[in-house]
Amino acid sequence: MKKENYELYINKTIEFRADLDKTCGKMIYFTVKSNGYIGHGPIYLDEITLKSAIKILSKMVETLDGEFILQDVESLEYYIKINVSDNGVRVEGRIGDYNQNQLQFGFLADQTLLSLLLKVLEQLK
Repeated sequence: MKKENYELYINKTIEFRADLDKTCGKMIYFTVKSNGYIGHGPIYLDEITLKSAIKILSKMVETLDGEFILQDVESLEYYIKINVSDNGVRVEGRIGDYNQNQLQFGFLADQTLLSLLLKVLEQLK
């Protein structure tokens, strides 16, 4: 099966992408390029985490307010956190390959990222 690729947010210094391969179950493979640094790795979800994430992110898309954490169910180290406030959309997290390589990152994005990430999550239902 072909992977589905999603560009969640791209500007001059940031690339934030998600790939889905539905043969791997409920997993999103994230890639972040930030100021010359590159990190990639999976975030694994279970059914409860996925349903909760869709509910919270759907509300954030409607209200443009709140906080969302997509926590890897297989490792407490890896996560994606999005905070929406009057200051904009703040994305931060840590991704890695479950070995020695990992990237901790943070950047400001616009609100389009919210609906794009929601679309990715909904593909895993």
